[in-house]
Amino acid sequence: MRFFRCLLLIVLVGLPTVGFTQSNPEKAQSEVDFDSSDRLYREDQFYMRITYNGFSHTPSGFSQARFSPGFGFGFLRDMPFNHDRTWSIAPGIGYGYEQYSHNVVIQGTGDEAVYAIQNNFSTNKQKLHTLEFPIEIRWRDSNAENHEFWRIHLGFKASYVFYQEYIYSGTTDFIRVQMSNANKWVLGSYVSAGFNTWNIYGGYDWTPLFKNAQIQGTSLNMGGLHFGLMFYIL
Repeated sequence: MRFFRCLLLIVLVGLPTVGFTQSNPEKAQSEVDFDSSDRLYREDQFYMRITYNGFSHTPSGFSQARFSPGFGFGFLRDMPFNHDRTWSIAPGIGYGYEQYSHNVVIQGTGDEAVYAIQNNFSTNKQKLHTLEFPIEIRWRDSNAENHEFWRIHLGFKASYVFYQEYIYSGTTDFIRVQMSNANKWVLGSYVSAGFNTWNIYGGYDWTPLFKNAQIQGTSLNMGGLHFGLMFYIL
């Protein structure tokens, strides 16, 4: 009898323990499954672009002298705002370099600068180094497991020109000076769209390259146009 009473006691004490140990892993598993869905994933937080730079609102007689390259890279904080995380807003910060080659020759600096159309030179270009502050509205058809997807990003960008240089080489003169007559803040908009790694990029600067500039009595309002590729990672 003592044996059966001990056996009964073991069974009565052990059953709740077994039940608890069986149900508890299910609860833990359900929590792990919830976490594994990765509802907090983000996309495209680092960017790099390579562009060809053109011009808008050019004066009469204007021509682009040579190839004008552009380059930029930075970080964008992706912040999805819908349940599926296919829509997001992304503010960021980055560095930009823009080079413009054209036949608008600049004589002097600051408010005393004089602008003229000229074609008798070997080099006439501007170099701008900027600290840029982009913000994007984004759509993509991605999810936590799929990292190859279509995207469309509409962006606005404010760029602070922290260094600008003008280089001119003519038949007898060579000039290389730090410019003070270009706008320090350049505002613009852009769009990038594509699939996976390759994305087409197009940008338009609202702000003219030069501040309070005139050429032959007419306001010089030419600004930058940008066409190229944008790459996003992580």
